[in-house]
Order: sequence, then C-alpha cells, then structure tokens
Amino acid sequence: MTGDRVVCIFSDGEIPRVGEAERIARELCAMGVRIVVRGLGRGAAHTLARLTCPGSDDDRQVIVDEASIRAGIESMARGLTSRANGSG
Repeated sequence: MTGDRVVCIFSDGEIPRVGEAERIARELCAMGVRIVVRGLGRGAAHTLARLTCPGSDDDRQVIVDEASIRAGIESMARGLTSRANGSG
C-alpha cells in the first residue's frame, strides 16, 4: 500500500480485549499505519494511548467533556490534513 494510512479511534476508553487490541495496534504500526486516538476524559485517553504507535507525539488525546467532542474530532481531522500536506 502507498500513501498515508491512518486509523482514528474515538472512545470512552472501554476496550473489552485490551491485550488483543494492543497486539493489533503493534501490527498496524509495524506496517506504517498511524493510530490517532481521542478519549472522552483523562482515563479514556490514558487507556487509548496504549494503542498509539511508539514515538507518537499527540498532546490532544483528551476530550475533557461532552461539550468538547466536536473540537476533539476536528483536531483529529486537522492532524490528518497536516500529515497529508507533509507538515505533521
């Protein structure tokens, strides 16, 4: 595959089979797929951060409350755009 490959995950942080999710995430990272996460609340963001690729630097993983969901999803989209343009 060519081009920028990305998986975006927005969640409350509940991962039923976290070990399996981490294994799959590592496989995706090894294939060059970026994993971008946004979690509703600090606990969710912490849990989801376990799925990001090593070396990922994203300080916008936490969605503070329901009122911030739109801004959180928009920040995911901006991250995709900046990477596609070669600036992120």
